[in-house]
Amino acid sequence: MGLSALFYYRNSEVVKTSSWVDEIGEIATVGVFIFIFTFILYLIARSVTKGARAITKKKPSGQEGLDKR
Repeated sequence: MGLSALFYYRNSEVVKTSSWVDEIGEIATVGVFIFIFTFILYLIARSVTKGARAITKKKPSGQEGLDKR
């Protein structure tokens, strides 16, 4: 919410609101979008780290790695 408040006050000359309820509503709306974006980034990062961890823990299966002719 702090980031959305910062965005609001950064652009306060551009967007004019009629009351404090509009200001809080705008801050909350921007906060929701920032939360969704951050959550999506978190999910992507989590899946990448799980994939990297799975690759590093992979063990050779069966005779893989042994050169038997």
